[in-house]
Amino acid sequence: RGRAGEFVRLLLRVSVVAGLMLASIGLSGPLLPALWAADTAIHPIMASLAPAIFLALVVSAPAMALDGVLLARGDAGFLASTQACNAGIISLLLWWRIRVRGGGIRD
Repeated sequence: RGRAGEFVRLLLRVSVVAGLMLASIGLSGPLLPALWAADTAIHPIMASLAPAIFLALVVSAPAMALDGVLLARGDAGFLASTQACNAGIISLLLWWRIRVRGGGIRD
């Protein structure tokens, strides 16, 4: 358990650093919008999405690393149930954002 725990902590640290590096690239959208899209009409949209993109990229790398740990431990059932809950929660949040607060492609 000691060596395995040490490996999981190392994996988590490396994944957090990787997530921060990817998120930094994601933040370049508002700073260098022409690098990502030639259409200047979507540059403000890119800037408005930058915080969400940053957060998603920071969180996704460690989440994937920990998903791998769960799979390696044989906890696929637990992983499947948490992913189903995540899908439901995200769906509700997206519905709320689009229907209640406005947003989406048409706005």
